[in-house]
Amino acid sequence: MAALLALSLVVDGTLSLDDDIGPSLRSWSLPPPETSITLRQLLCHGAGLGVHGFPGYARGEQIPTLLEILDGTPPANSPPIRSEGPPGVAAVYSGGGYTVLQQLIEDTAERPYGDLAAERILGPLGMESSTFEQPIPPGLESRVAPAFSEGHQIEGGWHIYPELAAAGLWCTPTDLVRLARGVQSAFGGEPGALIPQWLAAEMMRPHFKGWGLGVQLYGTPADPHFGHTGGNEGYRCELFASAHHGPAAAVMTNSDEGDELVPKLLDQLAPQLGWSAQTRQELDTRTT
Repeated sequence: MAALLALSLVVDGTLSLDDDIGPSLRSWSLPPPETSITLRQLLCHGAGLGVHGFPGYARGEQIPTLLEILDGTPPANSPPIRSEGPPGVAAVYSGGGYTVLQQLIEDTAERPYGDLAAERILGPLGMESSTFEQPIPPGLESRVAPAFSEGHQIEGGWHIYPELAAAGLWCTPTDLVRLARGVQSAFGGEPGALIPQWLAAEMMRPHFKGWGLGVQLYGTPADPHFGHTGGNEGYRCELFASAHHGPAAAVMTNSDEGDELVPKLLDQLAPQLGWSAQTRQELDTRTT
């Protein structure tokens, strides 16, 4: 989702894939020693930034601003996002990098991230049961499946995630499949797709083993597949789809135990959807 939104800004010239993002970050910058990082590196987790993920905030807790999260200052409950290695060397999953991306998008588009995502992604794809509003609006609370951890419902039912690009999407599995269809449309060069075909091809090109731009890559160069896992407190899920106009599947659970359940469900679906064991193998850069 975040990658699609960023790439839509590449289309209109607001962002560049391969320029240093530093001059475009007007509200915040990485502390010295500063490192030149590109949007491409952020999207494929190759920017060398830390902070794997975020624990979220209990309902009723004070919620930090995006700048407080970036610098790890109270009331933020996560470490500061800093360079931990040279960019462009390896993919190291970084929710922190996607939080930098969130700030980059807001600084360059001069719009709140959630509003821009609703306008450019959720609306056009018909994702009517999705929102980036954090906390979730009271009118939608009745639709939330409460989160469970170690067999017990977490306090307040669920956590709040102001780290929107990394962890803040509320949605249904049906809407995740709609998201996959949007990516397939772009990859197939369909008129009216969210991004042009050449950018969709960049999404599906392995920049590091198993990683394109915003998506995990599987299968073979001739038959590429994409997906992503998700894990917030008390929730586990996964999206898996053909890059071409083939099947897509999303499995969502409201329990940490979904770590074991989700891949098993996808494995059971695989033969019916024409996915082989090779299809579910990570796509290596050496195969391109």
